[in-house]
Amino acid sequence: MKKRCFLALLLALSVLFTLSAAATAEKTDVADRSSVLSESAEEYILGINDALNTLCGGKMAVITVDAAEGEDYAQSLFDTWDFGDALRENSVLILLVKSPAECILLPGKSASRFITSSAAKTVADAAGEHFAKGDYDEAAKCALEETAKLYELFYGEKLSEISRKNQGLGTGAKIILIALAVLIVLIIAGVFWATKMEFIAKGGKKWRWVRIPGSRIFFRMDNTVLSDPKFWASRKNRSKDEQ
Repeated sequence: MKKRCFLALLLALSVLFTLSAAATAEKTDVADRSSVLSESAEEYILGINDALNTLCGGKMAVITVDAAEGEDYAQSLFDTWDFGDALRENSVLILLVKSPAECILLPGKSASRFITSSAAKTVADAAGEHFAKGDYDEAAKCALEETAKLYELFYGEKLSEISRKNQGLGTGAKIILIALAVLIVLIIAGVFWATKMEFIAKGGKKWRWVRIPGSRIFFRMDNTVLSDPKFWASRKNRSKDEQ
């Protein structure tokens, strides 16, 4: 009985861990510290990163700040940023600075093979134009789309195709997780209810709920008759007739 309780609890914890990991991924994909990005822009960032992670294990982390603090601020941010389950070496940090308006790209060691200094400058200049106009959503989307093209060119696969596949899998996975969570709750509730009905005394030591062996019938009885074989035999026969 204890073993079943432990297994059910373990399954419940695994489901909670999975849901927690999904919430953590959102925090590592985008950090709108300047509060300039809309909800739809953040959802777009999450979606394209799901596809990128499937493609190569990388991530395009987007961070907005009011101002860059010093020349090494961007590099320090990249070195300490939590990319979650993505590979840091194959990821890129896209820093959007509000004042003065600029876009800075910092790729990891592996990603720098195709996100070269000149390619990063081209992306930064294109996104920087939108950012300077105060169109922050377009700046973020432009930076992501142009950087995504570099990934696609290198790996030879479109992120849009991967996104369509992931959407179907994501919906199915959510349904399975919800169904599994409900099932685990029911199992835990059933195990504890059965334990309570079978072992917890009612009205002191004299009376308690007892289950007839081989059946699901419970009844309250006096402890003094527990050792009477005739009583048990009569109860078993009666339960068979009732079934």
